[in-house]
Amino acid sequence: MKLFAISLLATAVTATAASGSSQIYRTFKTPTGNIRCAYEATRGHLNQAVLRCDIGTGLKPRVRRPKGCDFDFGSTLILPVRGRARIGCVSDAIAPVKRVLRYGQDWRAGPFLCASKRAGLYCSNRSGNAFFLSKQRWYRYRF
Repeated sequence: MKLFAISLLATAVTATAASGSSQIYRTFKTPTGNIRCAYEATRGHLNQAVLRCDIGTGLKPRVRRPKGCDFDFGSTLILPVRGRARIGCVSDAIAPVKRVLRYGQDWRAGPFLCASKRAGLYCSNRSGNAFFLSKQRWYRYRF
């Protein structure tokens, strides 16, 4: 299984934007602030975009360490453009986020759609793979 160690540091994003690169980076958080998500892509390579969501309270039920993971795990989900969500193996955290995705609102970026509900956060990609994430539980599904 491929593991993603995505660097989403605010300084790197600022430097990229200042240099005129074609990097796309969009973020949001849930009303409680417990879940923060980031979409990262490069123009012209949108098929390699990813949606990453971190949950402060950790994934429940707890997950096993992904094979070959030498970094932090258990609080991040990674959703690629195609395929199912994976447990993230990350060495960083999503930088502080200002935009709040209020309950009942949807958020779109590239091939991803997320819906904020009182029960939790639902996110999907265009290939029909999705995940649900809340303080109480998480799961992957296909629609």
